[in-house]
Amino acid sequence: MIGKRKKSLKMWFYFTLIVLGILVVSFFIMVALVYIFYRSSLENFNPAVSKYLVIPFLLTGIVVGTVISIFVSKRFLSPIDRINRAFAKVSKGDFKVRLPKESKIKEIAEMNRSFNSMVMELSNIETLRSDFITNVSHEFKTPIAAIDGYATLLENPDISESERTQYTEKILSNSKKLVSLSENILYLSKIENRNFIDETAPYRLDEQIRKELLLLEPMWSKKNIDFDISLPKITYVGNESLLRHVWHNLFTNAIKYSGEGGKIKISLFAKDKKIVFSISDNGVGMSEDVKKHIFEKFYQGDTARKSEGNGLGLTMVKRILDIEGGEISVESEPGKGSEFTVILPN
Repeated sequence: MIGKRKKSLKMWFYFTLIVLGILVVSFFIMVALVYIFYRSSLENFNPAVSKYLVIPFLLTGIVVGTVISIFVSKRFLSPIDRINRAFAKVSKGDFKVRLPKESKIKEIAEMNRSFNSMVMELSNIETLRSDFITNVSHEFKTPIAAIDGYATLLENPDISESERTQYTEKILSNSKKLVSLSENILYLSKIENRNFIDETAPYRLDEQIRKELLLLEPMWSKKNIDFDISLPKITYVGNESLLRHVWHNLFTNAIKYSGEGGKIKISLFAKDKKIVFSISDNGVGMSEDVKKHIFEKFYQGDTARKSEGNGLGLTMVKRILDIEGGEISVESEPGKGSEFTVILPN
């Protein structure tokens, strides 16, 4: 704030000097005019001659003032006019407009660079918005098309009872996907612009983690997954409802990508005023390229989209931890499983 105030004062200082310069030049012209007029009146006062002597000096004053005004306009007002026209283009959705990075006036150059940075950021936001709409449309379109297709098949009176049951299950499965997608999008939009934690309270973090794991018992027991769990008693001060989504999504991912009879290791401990949680599996793992994008909206490592999910779970995890002042990292290799580490302030 102080830096911006200093820059503003510099601009006003430059303009003040220019106006002062114009006034000084005008003053000297008038002094010269008065002096010559006075001398001529002393020697031989002639009103007609004096009038003709005044006119050249008036014209000179006008020319000098005009030249200075043109200089000021070109040097200071032209860049401002250029910026104004650039803003007009941006307001119409043109994010390709750029201003010159260099200028003889330092403040104008800094203003141009700030404008270019702003436009680049707006362009990135517009791209993200467009990608978000495209991805949402795709995610909704797939289950809706499946529901429509299986519902059409159910209209056939000649199908067998087993086929009817199969089609009904498919419709229910895709309906659940739509509900999950809608809930995730709504929740993500709710926390997207949230920058602080409200309703914080101390609670047992280890107990919360155990509860979330037990809620997923039908999912992991179906795969006969074995657990290695170390959850000592740890009290954490934060938003309990927010963090519940973190553990739920991390557990869901670990179970989903673990094979039949897989093993998942969970640990929790406090160290150096920080709480560290880790969860590792011996599932399919992921490549370096997937790791780079794993926390982006709608990104899924399996490009064929064969697995369940909509690519929003880890995005929510990352955003929630940002709000809580925490961090998350991942280590993984294809075929060797993955390990996610969460660090929370204690």
